[in-house]
Amino acid sequence: MKLKFYLLWFEDSEDWIESKIESIKDVVEEHGFEWVPPKICKNEEDFTGDYNDYDMILMDYALAQGSFDGNTGANIIKSMRLKESLTTILFYSQHV
Repeated sequence: MKLKFYLLWFEDSEDWIESKIESIKDVVEEHGFEWVPPKICKNEEDFTGDYNDYDMILMDYALAQGSFDGNTGANIIKSMRLKESLTTILFYSQHV
């Protein structure tokens, strides 16, 4: 029996998701977990539930939409921490 790995992913570029999801799946399975398709949100408003229900959160640090409305990955993380979420977060950015 394999443990399921629950991933929450904040990303607003569908092209980026499509280019990376198989690699992420491979890593999860290589570490002995059962792949569960991630919950993907383009912004904080897309998410309903409890952040603590996830094993890891992948966060695009500079969500493209965030540059217009101030809802960047960093701001979402602040909001999560105020809700006392202790889930591990992995930040990344497509932009250098």
